[in-house]
Amino acid sequence: MQLPRVKRIVRPFVPVAIIEGGVRRHEEFKRQREIDREAARRRRLEGLHDAVGNAMAAIASMSEAQCVDTDYLEHTLIPALGLNDEILHEQPRELSASYGKGLHIWQYPNQLAAYLAWLARNAGDITS
Repeated sequence: MQLPRVKRIVRPFVPVAIIEGGVRRHEEFKRQREIDREAARRRRLEGLHDAVGNAMAAIASMSEAQCVDTDYLEHTLIPALGLNDEILHEQPRELSASYGKGLHIWQYPNQLAAYLAWLARNAGDITS
């Protein structure tokens, strides 16, 4: 509820200073809760600093055949690299073991696999 509406509804019953103070405290609480959530998220992600090195090693060890094999990319490599763990109701349950790990990839593995295979086949001449 916005402050003007709150004031209008409860003004006859409660002094304005109490209303404004309560709304202000509630807004401060919401801001602090959001700051705390972001800090916790950052701490969790900072603990994953080895994920990039591990991902680079996994990618470097792939054979040329694996680079264009969408089944391998979708079911093995991408889940092993780690998937995002936010908004899980939108994510496939069968990949739950990969959520919250590694690179926190947002793209669905079946979509990313097709793109990576296309890149492996078509981007060989790109140098930068």
